[in-house]
Amino acid sequence: ELRRTGDGSLSETNRSNQGPDFAVAYAHINACGSVASTLLHEATHTMGAVAQDAWGTDRRGHCADGLDLMCTSGRLCPTLRYDCGDDTYFDPAPRRGEYLYTHWNIAFCINRFISRSGCITQPRNLRASYSGYGVTLHWTGPASTGGAPLQTYEIYRRACKDCPLNRIDTVSGSRRSYTDVNFGFRYEYRVRAINVWQDGGPLSNIAAGGIL
Repeated sequence: ELRRTGDGSLSETNRSNQGPDFAVAYAHINACGSVASTLLHEATHTMGAVAQDAWGTDRRGHCADGLDLMCTSGRLCPTLRYDCGDDTYFDPAPRRGEYLYTHWNIAFCINRFISRSGCITQPRNLRASYSGYGVTLHWTGPASTGGAPLQTYEIYRRACKDCPLNRIDTVSGSRRSYTDVNFGFRYEYRVRAINVWQDGGPLSNIAAGGIL
């Protein structure tokens, strides 16, 4: 079953980016068509393409113009086009102003179901120190920014090892430190880097700080 959640938000918590659903695609091999491209087409649907508020969509997961067959050759696929103007299904390097620059884009590193080379990596060497009025974090930037400048760092913390991580703040991508003002509490912290394409890398190592 195709996953058409209608969620166009550019977020790791996008509904198309969650389990525990799974999909199976079946294909009949025919010399006139491309089975591989058809399967890939269906796979993009399971990962959230095309969002209902995307440009040119028929609000049922396809392009309104019908030219998104993703076929490569043969009589079954005379129209060799896939992407409603190349800015709706996916784009690993969207330009500012495009729909996929600010909305769900299955080619971004935050997609949990695709492993991409050249993705932004985690911030390094996160450490925490307690100064009596709060915990100050310091870190080193990621080894790779995914081919785009850094935009922000997201700061996460949790009160115990098995507690959920909560994002408590977002700071500029030029920052390498952050102070969480708290009195008498001990937390675990992690940091995540986001570039200007909204690609988000994995979380950093854990650093703990505060009163034991």
